[in-house]
Amino acid sequence: MDLQAYLAQHSFPPKVTASLHLLHEKLQDFGLEVDHPCLSKATLYEIWSSFFDSYFDAKEYRYLLYKSALNYLMADDYLITRQSFEALSRSLCFMKEVLATNLWLRGELIAQAMIQLACYYGNHPNRLSPCARLFAQKWTSVRDLQACIALHELLFGRSLAMPGYINTSKTKLPALERRIFSVLFEERSLRKTLPFLGLSKQEAHLFLYGGIPYLETEGIEQINTLKHYRSIVRLYKNVPQHLDALLELLTLSHKWEYDIDLFEKDIAFWQEVVRFYITHFKKEDFQGATVFLDYIGYKRYTAIDTTGTYSLKDKTLASFNREMNHWHRYGFEEVDLDKPVVTWEPRTFKPYTATLDDRLYKIEEITDSHTLYNESKVLKHCVYGYVNRCLQDYSRIFGLRVQRKGHFTPCCTIQVIDKTVVQFKGKMNRNATEVEKQLLKAWCEINNLSINLL
Repeated sequence: MDLQAYLAQHSFPPKVTASLHLLHEKLQDFGLEVDHPCLSKATLYEIWSSFFDSYFDAKEYRYLLYKSALNYLMADDYLITRQSFEALSRSLCFMKEVLATNLWLRGELIAQAMIQLACYYGNHPNRLSPCARLFAQKWTSVRDLQACIALHELLFGRSLAMPGYINTSKTKLPALERRIFSVLFEERSLRKTLPFLGLSKQEAHLFLYGGIPYLETEGIEQINTLKHYRSIVRLYKNVPQHLDALLELLTLSHKWEYDIDLFEKDIAFWQEVVRFYITHFKKEDFQGATVFLDYIGYKRYTAIDTTGTYSLKDKTLASFNREMNHWHRYGFEEVDLDKPVVTWEPRTFKPYTATLDDRLYKIEEITDSHTLYNESKVLKHCVYGYVNRCLQDYSRIFGLRVQRKGHFTPCCTIQVIDKTVVQFKGKMNRNATEVEKQLLKAWCEINNLSINLL
């Protein structure tokens, strides 16, 4: 009954009336007062059951899990048994979006959790935490749901077992997932829930609410996702307003993608790198992130005289470009030629030869360190620095050869990552000519490669 109507029918002292008003406000604050009449349990069960009947084939495994979960929750669960027509409508709309994502269910517990989350949203659409609101905007859309799934992928890899709104103290979920979701859906302290991350208050806030997207990179595995996310927030807090530039740099960084433990240990150096990059990356005379990362990676982690000591402190853009350009032209001379030749397995690419302007060309894969060194020596660029990437199967290097005086000599170098050509450079890193571009395009077409030059 409405409080005003109740007070109109009864006579109470002013203090009692004031107390009743206060109690009414507090009940509303905690969502404990039902604004609209609840449907009967029988009606609720019939509608929910019909919803699942209409959505699933009876033989689908999720159908049995959700029907079993529904039967269990209808026994005494407050969220599902105390729903008005309006709340039920919101819940079913939300549930439809959940089911459309084909979330993988580990068992009945997860099915119960999803129904609970849908009912919680239906009853209290404005009381979810900021992260949960990504999952449950009012009359939720697929875009909102996908945002939360992306967050889940970031934290736990790609097995989409979304626990939803659950009693995290009783669930059988693994400890890490249980603690993360207690933060996301119950607004608990991230620092207390995951103390091993060692986050500051500012970092914890960025971790949850910094708007950092899930990054599609092949090198990130499930066990390392929290480390990658932590490294982002520790860099981001030092360069606010530059998230896009930071992410651009990190997604091109071989060290961040494949060796996150070393990256985090060397975080002070990478703070220098990010600040330097963000200061200069828009300027026309700066050569771009890929060339930049190639050079500093070599100097910091490979070069004999500067490993572990190389720094960008006190460097100007002009002085940095001078030393970087020199290395890209002559860096191959720093190689210890007494090192044994190393090889790596070739990939299956269709052989390619072509004649243009009365010249014979061919493209072949480079599969040993000696040939890679000669490629650098003849074309005077830094491709020899990619030897470790070739050994790790991160990059594939190909040489465009032109026949002169009966012999094929290097003309341009091609870098391929996955199924995409990302670099195509000639001598001293010159851009390709129109003839060379035609040859590259034809070679890519017969090998089903795309071109996205960095």
